[in-house]
Amino acid sequence: MGSWPGESSFLVLGLDAERAAALGNQYRQNAVLCCDERAVPRLVLLR
Repeated sequence: MGSWPGESSFLVLGLDAERAAALGNQYRQNAVLCCDERAVPRLVLLR
């Protein structure tokens, strides 16, 4: 596996996927990771 330097990140509880994607786009992210109430992660690609 490749490696790359770490970067700042945030955990935001109670944020829906639509708002998370909007914030990700605002900060020029390639993707955001969302989890539902069952804690099932979902990668949301933005670019």
